Amino acid sequence: IVFPLRYFMGAYLSTLRRTFGFARPVGVLIIGLDNAGKTTLLYKWQLGEVISTVPTMGFNMERFVKSNCKFQVYDVGGQTALRRFWSNYYRHADVVLFVIDGSDHERFGKNQEELLELLNHTQLKKALLGVLVNKKDMHGAKTAKDLKSSLADFPIHTRIEWEVFETSMLNGEGVADVMKWIVDKMQEKGAV
Repeated sequence: IVFPLRYFMGAYLSTLRRTFGFARPVGVLIIGLDNAGKTTLLYKWQLGEVISTVPTMGFNMERFVKSNCKFQVYDVGGQTALRRFWSNYYRHADVVLFVIDGSDHERFGKNQEELLELLNHTQLKKALLGVLVNKKDMHGAKTAKDLKSSLADFPIHTRIEWEVFETSMLNGEGVADVMKWIVDKMQEKGAV
C-alpha cells in the first residue's frame, strides 16, 4: 500500500506542477572525453539539427522544452584540464550522460576509468546515468556490448540507475531513444 500511495502522490504533485507552470527543469549534465559528441548532442536536441561545433572550453548551458518537459542542460568540456571540474556540476544533475567516442579505441580505457569513477561517486547516487557509445556509424566502432563486457570485472559500488545506448549524433541514431528514456524515468519519479 505504501508504494502505490507514494507513486500516486508523486504523479499528482507533478501534474499540479505542470498545470500551474511550477515544474522545475530536469537538470542534465553531459560529460565525456573531448571530441566524443557532447555539444553535438546538446544542439541536436535543442535545434533538431547537427551544427558545426568547436571544442568546448568550459561549458555550455541551454534551456529548452522537449516532450512537454523542461530541460536545463550543461555540456562540460572533456579536455584533461576540465575533467576535474565535472564534479562541480553534479549537484545540478538529475541525469548524467557520459558520451564515449566509440571509434576512439586508443582512449577506450580512459573512458572506462572515468565511467567507473562516475558510477561510484556518492554525489550521483540519486541521478540517472546514461552512457552513450557514440559514433556507431563509424567502421569498427565499439558497441554497448563491448563497454558492458569491459566493465564486468570491476566492482561497481553504486545505487545509480544506469543504461547504455549506442548513438550516432550525425545521423541521429539512438538520440531520440536517450531523450525518451530520460522523460520516461523522470515521469516515473514524478519529477516532470
